[in-house]
Amino acid sequence: MNLKTDIEKLNTDKSPLIDGETVTFTYKGTARDIYLVGDYNNWELQDKMKKHPHMDLWYITKQFPENARFDYKYVVDGSWITDPLNQNITAGGAGDNSTLIMPKYKSDYEQILSKNVPRGRVIKDLKYNSISLSIEMKYHIYLPFGYEKAKVNCMLYALDGSDYLNFSNMNLVLDYMIHMGEIPNLVCVLLDPHDRTKEYTVYEPYYNYVIKELIPEVETQYTNNSGYLDRAVIGVSWGGLTSIYLAACTPGYFKRVLSQSGSFWPKDWLIFDLVSEAVTPQIKFILQTGTIQDTEEMNDAMVNILKAKSYTVDYTKYAESHSWGNWKGHISEGLRKLYQESN
Repeated sequence: MNLKTDIEKLNTDKSPLIDGETVTFTYKGTARDIYLVGDYNNWELQDKMKKHPHMDLWYITKQFPENARFDYKYVVDGSWITDPLNQNITAGGAGDNSTLIMPKYKSDYEQILSKNVPRGRVIKDLKYNSISLSIEMKYHIYLPFGYEKAKVNCMLYALDGSDYLNFSNMNLVLDYMIHMGEIPNLVCVLLDPHDRTKEYTVYEPYYNYVIKELIPEVETQYTNNSGYLDRAVIGVSWGGLTSIYLAACTPGYFKRVLSQSGSFWPKDWLIFDLVSEAVTPQIKFILQTGTIQDTEEMNDAMVNILKAKSYTVDYTKYAESHSWGNWKGHISEGLRKLYQESN
């Protein structure tokens, strides 16, 4: 970098600075050392920023695809902070992160949230005392605008329900898509895990809780339960794994599955064997994954297994990572494809 030529470009109140695929991150302030960490380098302290020799200005330049989006932070003398010069912030399970949004990144998420459409309602923090799990489980119910029990024949089950509500505004996305006719009128059951590490890694007691206990309970309450129900199940990461597990192991029960960055490695990749051996009528699978420190290779393998069994499969990759920034940005696209033939 020619410091004399580029100092005016760097010494601004905006970061990062983007020029095509070239991205320069900057920080102003005194420090001993500063690192750039993020989704792209698995949050490891390996990219040390350079200091301008005559002022408290730090910088590092990297190359990224022009359609990328990922989260990052600075580690300033050991303290992890968001980029003070970047107003793009993404919330996640581990707190807020700064977000790089490249010029060709595409998502209709923010546009959807800005629309004024009739709102449904969410009944939060419902409890179910599970016999299979020997513990009280929590879930939430989304009811569409103008909900009438007798008119509902579509049920959507979302694992990590509180996260879908908190990090992707799932209820607002559903409001918009139902209003626009992009997905059918439906009730969404948002399930919370109690012990995610156990329950979302191919765990039979959790399967029994969902299939044999909770689903019959909520469908009796929120549908007329007198005919065919169009069931779909969605999830992220291990929730994506569990969504496929629930559908593949329950013949004729679920018609649709959306897995966002499904993580399939638990129990020595057991889900691959279960899917390969499943005897299940046609299921529509929508799979999404990122290509930056995400689950691309294992999703490639899952897609091959699903296609070999002649399931309907739609598979999309994004220049993003394993985070809610990725999943919320493409939830509407996933749902639209999930119900595509219904419109």
